[in-house]
Amino acid sequence: MGTLNTVAEAYRNILAAGGRPHSLVDSLNFGDPEDPAIMGQFVESVRAIGDFCRRTGLPVVSGNVSLYNGSGHEGIIPTPTIMMVGIIGGCQEGVDT
Repeated sequence: MGTLNTVAEAYRNILAAGGRPHSLVDSLNFGDPEDPAIMGQFVESVRAIGDFCRRTGLPVVSGNVSLYNGSGHEGIIPTPTIMMVGIIGGCQEGVDT
């Protein structure tokens, strides 16, 4: 749900600025994937992004995954980061304004 909320917030921010969401990039940072709970969080995070993008027609144009993040035996809190871009106003792709 955290990842879904992150993607939805980026989407709403573009809409609130008067734009049309265009595409997104993700950066997924998680702890030790050999821990089944951490791997489950990662899988659900990827699923949330995929489901959202299929429903809205947004492409994921790039991404980054970083695993085994932590110190000693303590993993980091899962950190999905989303960067979304949009088109605002009369701007058209390939046209300078």
